Amino acid sequence: MLLHRGPRPPRNRPLIHLVPNLFTILGLCAGLTAMRYALDGRWELAVALIVVALSVGGLVQGLQLNDPAVPASSIATPNGASPFGAGSS
Repeated sequence: MLLHRGPRPPRNRPLIHLVPNLFTILGLCAGLTAMRYALDGRWELAVALIVVALSVGGLVQGLQLNDPAVPASSIATPNGASPFGAGSS
């Protein structure tokens, strides 16, 4: 049973906290567009977009490492292990 507590008060977060999310969306769009171009046979453009997606992904991880508001347990480690055990062998 859910209790309705009314509307939540707005959080006072600076817009700078949205920057990693915006870069993540940009990387996803670049990767999906690269797959579309690869299926159309436009390989050069697809490879360029994959490089863009990888670069944006690395930039996002760099932003998260430098952000004190992001807990370290939520950032992927270089060997692929996560706090939940996925990727560890």
